[in-house]
Amino acid sequence: MKSKNSEKNQNLLFGLFKISEFFWILMIIGIILESSLINSYGKDNTMLWLILSLIGWEVSKLTND
Repeated sequence: MKSKNSEKNQNLLFGLFKISEFFWILMIIGIILESSLINSYGKDNTMLWLILSLIGWEVSKLTND
């Protein structure tokens, strides 16, 4: 019983690592896109961050199920 529980914890940690890795990739892409949008339009685009966070939230929901 105890080994199954520790195995479940390891899977959870690995899943969290994959999610956080995905969020880092999204953040880097978002920063690049955001800076290019600022350069082209002269203002920051908060909709981009909203969309990126929604995508990340959906992915984390899918990986948690």
